[in-house]
Amino acid sequence: MIKLGRAMAACVLLGVTLPAWNFEQHGLAQKSAAHDAIRSSDLQIQSTVLRIEFNPHLRSRVVTLFDSTSQLLVPFSSSETISTSLGDQTDFALNASHREHVTDTFGEGERLSLSGKSGDLRKDVSVTIYVDFPSIAIFDVAYTNEGTNPIAV
Repeated sequence: MIKLGRAMAACVLLGVTLPAWNFEQHGLAQKSAAHDAIRSSDLQIQSTVLRIEFNPHLRSRVVTLFDSTSQLLVPFSSSETISTSLGDQTDFALNASHREHVTDTFGEGERLSLSGKSGDLRKDVSVTIYVDFPSIAIFDVAYTNEGTNPIAV
């Protein structure tokens, strides 16, 4: 396996009041090659002010949560992609979902990690939302060549 790249990004909603986050801890999601065996609740992470949702192709969208209403900011899109000698890779078939409680230098939070494949490429994406920063979602994305042939990035 050859790790191709890693990127981090933060989704920030400016001008949002920061109410206390009702932190719910979840267990591990069932892992299955068939994406329909993974519940839709295993494909989203949220605070009191935003929700990040994924579809079975690891496309994501952002939903705001204000005054007990929700508003879709953007439709599902390939927000993280990789350009390779095989072309732009945008869709990765979901095959695993994992949720965990985290505590680090930013405090307590929740992390949703998803994995998917497109040919020999594996995409691993995790999104972390911290209790003290409910309007920020931190994305960590890595691509791995699981095949035997090199892929130029």
